[in-house]
This record gives sequence, structure tokens and C-alpha cells, in this order.
Amino acid sequence: MEVPWIEWAYYVTLVCELLLLGCLVWSLIYPGQRIWPPPGRRSWQFWMAWVLTLLAWIGYNIVFFSYFDTSQATLSLRLWTGIPLLVLGAGLALWGVYSLGTINSLGIKGQLIDRGAYRFSRNPQYTGDALLITGMMILCGSERFLLMGCIAALCFVIAPFTEEPWLQAEYGQPYITYKKKVRRFL
Repeated sequence: MEVPWIEWAYYVTLVCELLLLGCLVWSLIYPGQRIWPPPGRRSWQFWMAWVLTLLAWIGYNIVFFSYFDTSQATLSLRLWTGIPLLVLGAGLALWGVYSLGTINSLGIKGQLIDRGAYRFSRNPQYTGDALLITGMMILCGSERFLLMGCIAALCFVIAPFTEEPWLQAEYGQPYITYKKKVRRFL
């Protein structure tokens, strides 16, 4: 029997993800009215993006643990494939946060970073998050988490395309040079 609040967590997470996806698509289509990256820390765009992101990550964990092992796939196969992806993804995302710093990681203009994880990828945090979510999808073995994970991964793929025009406008030629040297994802 389904626990009602877990059902709510699932649907709230889906709504948060779809709103985030909509914000990213809006930012691609209308870069002058972008939502991501936000125009500043005190903007409604900043708070909306981060509240939705936080709610989605909380929902991922609730759904992951609530629906774990609900598919027909064997647990050992899921463990051997999911755990390495999850650990690799978490490590890459954390290395990206450490390399970039808090201010830049929040989508607020700081300085152009081309060291640490950013020597190898222009988007190690998004790449790591996508790998982490993929590992969670495999481990969980749930169709519900699979749907949520696919939407999350799509957001992590689209987000860099919303940031690149902003980064180029903010940092100019140094960013263009960096972009030519380092791949978008891996």
C-alpha cells in the first residue's frame, strides 16, 4: 500500500523538475529574460531556481529510498553498475564545487575558473550530477525514479547551454579561449 506523503513527494518532485526544465527552456529561448543563470542573489529567479532545486533533491532521496528495489532487475547487477556511477558522479560534482567555489556555483558572477575539475570539463558539476542521478536510477530500479532521473538528467544537459551566452558576455575573450580548450562535458 502506498504511503500518501510519499506519493505527494513524488508528484511535488516531478512538478519541481518540470518547472526547472521550463525555466531552462525559457532561458534558452529568451536569453534577455533568462531565469538561469539568475541576474543576482536577491532576484526572484535566484530563489525560485534554488528552492525548486532543493525540493527536487529532497524528493529524489525520498523516492529513492521509498521505491528502492521495485523492479525485476537483480540487485547485484544494479549494485555493480549503479554504485560506481553514483560515487563517480558525486565525486566529480563535489570536485567541481570545490574548484569553482560557492559564489560561482550558485550562478552568481565571480571569476572565471579554469583550474581543478574545470581543466577537464566546462561543466563538471552538471556532468557529475547527471552521473550521480544515473547511478541512483540504476540502483533504485523503480520506474518512478527512472522518470524523475531522466527529467533531471535532461536539466543537467540543458543548463550549460543557458549559461554559455551569459558566461561569454560576462568574461569575454578569456571565456572564448577557455571554451576552445576545454570540452563542454567530458
